Amino acid sequence: MVSHTASRFASLPPLLKALPLLATVPEALADEWVASHGLCASLPPLDLPPFTVSLIRHAASGGDPGLDWLEAQILDIAGEAQSKA
Repeated sequence: MVSHTASRFASLPPLLKALPLLATVPEALADEWVASHGLCASLPPLDLPPFTVSLIRHAASGGDPGLDWLEAQILDIAGEAQSKA
């Protein structure tokens, strides 16, 4: 039974600490939450299909050097994670 849904992974750690819930998240994120939030992680007992994580920027933010840098960092990290998978 699904009791909660979240549009952003970042909203989950407080819920997971406060309620008797589990969440299915990318393994790298689960590893981070174990270290930073004291949560437990384990692999799911079934094969799960891949899913897409998207980076979306508003057109008005184009050309902002800080956001351009941040986008490049995120894409680099995502590329590294994808190559390790």
